[in-house]
Amino acid sequence: MELMQPQLEAVELVFEDRLTDLAIAEKVGIDVRTLRRWRKLPEFAAELQEIRYLFAHTVRQRSAIAKVRRLDDLFDRHRLLRNVIAERAAHADPEVPGDNTGIILKRFVNTKEGLFVETRVDHATLRELSHLESAITAQIVQIEINENKRRKMLDDEANEEDFADTADDLQTEFKPEITRAESQNRSAA
Repeated sequence: MELMQPQLEAVELVFEDRLTDLAIAEKVGIDVRTLRRWRKLPEFAAELQEIRYLFAHTVRQRSAIAKVRRLDDLFDRHRLLRNVIAERAAHADPEVPGDNTGIILKRFVNTKEGLFVETRVDHATLRELSHLESAITAQIVQIEINENKRRKMLDDEANEEDFADTADDLQTEFKPEITRAESQNRSAA
């Protein structure tokens, strides 16, 4: 049986979980007892389950997209920072020790004795590089954890479907015995 439009409206309102059953019934234009009866219908439950599944899937998908975008942004920032270091190294002064690493900052100082170069390690760039690498690693780990959860959920759903199919098969296979046992129980009572 396919659900009618008022039943589909009721499913959506039940899913939203903002209204009481009485308010949902009034909004759809039915009696609250009718709504409670509808909620027991397998088609109603299946439609509600489908909406929940689609909602969860959409949320997971958007979350995954946001994580991938954050990861792309982190990779871009990391690449740009590495480019700065490479550019510094490309213009290194062979007279300045370690300048070919790209992480040495130079400052020209004019004194009475003349102009000389003051150097120091660029700790801020190294910290930022380290921070970006940690953030990239954390983001990748989170994406992998979510992917493993998604796979497990799909496996669980497949197992539930297999279990339901097996239960249906067993019920069909043993229906005569079940019916006979139920009849015997009724006549014994």
